[in-house]
Amino acid sequence: MKILCSGDLHVGRGPSRLPDAIDAKALSCGECWGSLVDLALSEKVDLLALSGDIVDQANKYYEATGPLERGLRRLAEAAIQVVAVAGNHDHDVLPRLIADLDSDNVKFLGAGGRWERHTIVKEGVPVLHVDGWSFPSAIYRDDPLRGYASGDGDGVPVLGLLHADLDQPGSPYAPVRLPDLQRLPPSFWLLGHVHVPGLYGNRVLYPGSPQAMDPGESGPHGPWLLELHGHGRHEIRQLPLSLVRYEVIEVDVTGATDELHVDSAVRNAVVSKLREIEIEGCGPLKYLSCRILLVGRTALHRKLLSRTDRIGSGSSIPGGSTASALIERISVATRPPVDLNDLARVADAPGTIARLLLALESGELDAEQEKLVRQAERRAREVANSKAFSALSDSGGSSDSLVASGEIIDILKDQSYLLLDELLASKERV
Repeated sequence: MKILCSGDLHVGRGPSRLPDAIDAKALSCGECWGSLVDLALSEKVDLLALSGDIVDQANKYYEATGPLERGLRRLAEAAIQVVAVAGNHDHDVLPRLIADLDSDNVKFLGAGGRWERHTIVKEGVPVLHVDGWSFPSAIYRDDPLRGYASGDGDGVPVLGLLHADLDQPGSPYAPVRLPDLQRLPPSFWLLGHVHVPGLYGNRVLYPGSPQAMDPGESGPHGPWLLELHGHGRHEIRQLPLSLVRYEVIEVDVTGATDELHVDSAVRNAVVSKLREIEIEGCGPLKYLSCRILLVGRTALHRKLLSRTDRIGSGSSIPGGSTASALIERISVATRPPVDLNDLARVADAPGTIARLLLALESGELDAEQEKLVRQAERRAREVANSKAFSALSDSGGSSDSLVASGEIIDILKDQSYLLLDELLASKERV
């Protein structure tokens, strides 16, 4: 059998953080659903399996109905079956939408949070069992695998289909454990919920969203083709489909002496990445959205920090054969070109800062430096617990997660380098 695996389409949404001039409708998740159907037809698959969050949320019902109905009709005409489960976003709207479509070609599984089996039959012979579970509500804190019964073991391959949060104890989104999935009978597990693709071993797959929707969903996106062979063998591979791809590109500007050098380094890195992606195979990609991280040691350190919005951010860079690159954001993590060890030998203000930086880099802090770190953490916690940040804690975050020690040390490093740079510049002026 050939099974096209996907999920987290979020029909009703689209890619974010793109320039206003780009036609958002042409990049919408509804359009991606149409491309997914085209791919199922061109690959001549037997089954399209969808692991939840097909619709973004309940108020997108009418927006989703048209595209989904058109796509399901085309699949039915090609005798391609569809099985789907609901996720936390579409727990109520997806079963209603499928019921209203009244299509024998699509099977909704696991209503009410109860496991349900659907058997695919070819030429009168059972060829695949699909065991599915759907979210009964927007929040589900229990492990859905506790209610799973594997059936009578008739030798027919089993595909497990559910929307769940893998290896996240305490998650409000159906937490499951990888060892539990691996010990259960299904030949393959198709999960939903996480938008970034991930294959665990060779049996547990998060297909990710077929259309990347924000910079946190970097890398290639598209459905996965699962081919089941005899004797329990299978093959799995991703088919790039997303029209937008997000990437973080690190650009080393060590030794840069003018801003044109930096501009050129950024452009070359972006074009190189775009061509690399096209050589790998990027499907119908139209836009590569880049977040640039400038690193290295340069005398331009302070100047770069003050002008990140003027060194290409928001611009479009041609260079690929089919796609264009966009610079969405430029961040600076450069350092001034100084020898900390030499500075640290001198008993002055720059020397004090240099000694602190060396200690922060090595993790070997003396009592006074340790006290400084603790004071910074305490101050950050006070800010995180203030009214201005209360909404973050209410949404599931905590002040502790907002002021992790590693982040505080990174902030101290950044500010120390800025202070050191200013102190050295002041000495030069004198």
